[in-house]
Amino acid sequence: MAQLVAHWSGGPGVVGSSPIGSTSSMRTKIILKLFIIILISSCGGGSGNDSSQSPINQMPPSGISPNQKGTLDGYLQHNGIRREFILYVPQSYNQSNLTSVIFNFHGFGSNAFEQMNYGDFRNLADENGFIVAHPQGTTTYGNGPHWNNWNGDGGTSNQDDIGFIDELISLLQTLYNIDDQRIYSTGMSNGGFFSYHLACNLGARIAAVASVTGTMSPQTYSSCSPTRPISVMQMHGLQDSVVPFLGFPSLGLSQTDLMEFWAAHNNCNSQPDISLVDDLAPNDGSTGIKTSYLNCDKGTSVEFFLFDGAGHTWPGTGNKAGSNSVNMDIDGVSEIYNFFKKNVLNP
Repeated sequence: MAQLVAHWSGGPGVVGSSPIGSTSSMRTKIILKLFIIILISSCGGGSGNDSSQSPINQMPPSGISPNQKGTLDGYLQHNGIRREFILYVPQSYNQSNLTSVIFNFHGFGSNAFEQMNYGDFRNLADENGFIVAHPQGTTTYGNGPHWNNWNGDGGTSNQDDIGFIDELISLLQTLYNIDDQRIYSTGMSNGGFFSYHLACNLGARIAAVASVTGTMSPQTYSSCSPTRPISVMQMHGLQDSVVPFLGFPSLGLSQTDLMEFWAAHNNCNSQPDISLVDDLAPNDGSTGIKTSYLNCDKGTSVEFFLFDGAGHTWPGTGNKAGSNSVNMDIDGVSEIYNFFKKNVLNP
C-alpha cells in the first residue's frame, strides 16, 4: 500500500506534479484515485498491520525457542498466574535423540537459581546430554517461595503446582525431543516433599523420584494412591532438625514409615538389604548406611541413605549452604542420576 500511495502522489504525469489540465479535470482525477486507494485498502491489499503475519524473530510464548540450548529463563501462564522456571539445556543436547528430563525443586524459602547451584546437575547434563528443569515456587500467605504438597488443605499454599508441572512437561515436549519414559523429579527439603507429591499425583508421567531431606506430608500420605509402582530414593541426615528423622505429626512421616510405605506399595521384599557407605571422606564427621528394598514390582526399587553426623544438607555439597554437617562420602547428584538411569516409566 505504501508503494501505491507513493506512486500516486508524485512524479511526472501525476496530479501533484503536472501544471497542465483544468481544475474540474484535476478534481475528477483526485476523487477517482482516492476511491481506488480506499477500495484496495478495504480488501486488505498488503496492509503492514496484518495480524496473521508474525514479526520477525518474535519470542515464543515460553520465552524459549525450540531446541534452544544454554541456561534459559522460561515461563508459562497457569490458572492466570505467570509461572517461571530455569531450564538448563547442555550443548551436548542432540535434538535427533530422545532426551531425559530431571526436575530439580528448591526448598521452602529458596528459589530456582539457588537450587540450580546447590543440587547442581549441570556437569552431569553436559556429559550425558539430558535436560534439567528448575521450576520456581510461589509466595503465598506471606511465606517464602515454596511448593504446595498439602493439597491446599491446612498448608501454606493454595497453588495448583501439580497442574503447573503437568503443563510444563507438555510445554517441554513441544520445544525439545523429550523421552516421555524418562522424566524424573528430585528436590531439597520442601522440593523433596513435592517430589513425593508428584509420585502420588502425577505418577503417570514421572518415572522415578529422589528426595533429599524431605518426606511425605500427612495430606500427601493420606491421599496417595499411585497408579503404578514407582522407584523412590531418599537421602537424610540423622541430625536433621528441620525435617526430623522421627517425623512430626503436623509436618510429615518418619523416615522409617516413609520407606515402608513405598516398599509396600511397590511390593518389595519385606526385609531390606543394609550396607555401610564407604567412608571416603573420613574428615567430614559423617558416616552413612544404605538400605535397599529389592525385588519390587516392575523392576522398581526403594533406596534410603541415612547419614549420621549430617543435618539438613545435600550430600556432597561441602559447605555450599554454610553448614559443616554435610556428608561427603557420596556425591548426591551422581547417586541420584545413576538411580534415575535405571528406571523408566513403563519397563
